Amino acid sequence: MASNSCSIVYQRINDEGENDDVENEGTEPQSSRAHQRTSFLSDRIQNADPLEVRLDATLASIYVFCRFLIFDVTTGAKDHPGWELKDVIWLLQTTSSAIVLATLWTGVGLLTRMFEDTRYKADVQKVIGTTVLSAPIWLALEVQFGWPPAGILYAEGSDDLLTLILTGSVGLCTIMLLNKYLTSGWR
Repeated sequence: MASNSCSIVYQRINDEGENDDVENEGTEPQSSRAHQRTSFLSDRIQNADPLEVRLDATLASIYVFCRFLIFDVTTGAKDHPGWELKDVIWLLQTTSSAIVLATLWTGVGLLTRMFEDTRYKADVQKVIGTTVLSAPIWLALEVQFGWPPAGILYAEGSDDLLTLILTGSVGLCTIMLLNKYLTSGWR
């Protein structure tokens, strides 16, 4: 008798769940929306070319380190030759900035489907879109945390925030577009 009543309760709960889905035909059930979000992300990740993702993330990181090298060379001569604690801190901060940019570039690139279609003409629009979405966030974080060069230049008052974001974004976009143009026939 007890097992029979449990199966009746289970059947009733199951039937009510099915009826809720049928009654709310105009709206999607919660589980369906969650499945669509998961499907959206997994489709983007699955369709992305892993080599393109790795190459773009590497190039974005290299761009950050080149900006730091130019900043370090143009700051003038040191009082004492060799590494100082300030240099180690700046290098660690630059590494953090490179990780942030590579992560943002990859995430936004997955959203813009930049890693799915590798034709040059399609890539131009996607690179510009990815730059517009990821570079300002990355540069604002660089300024907020005081990471070189943008954070230090902003703290010293030599550039305003809009100029730092604009020049950094244009530089990143240019490097990424050159990469797409120069390597488009390699595959």
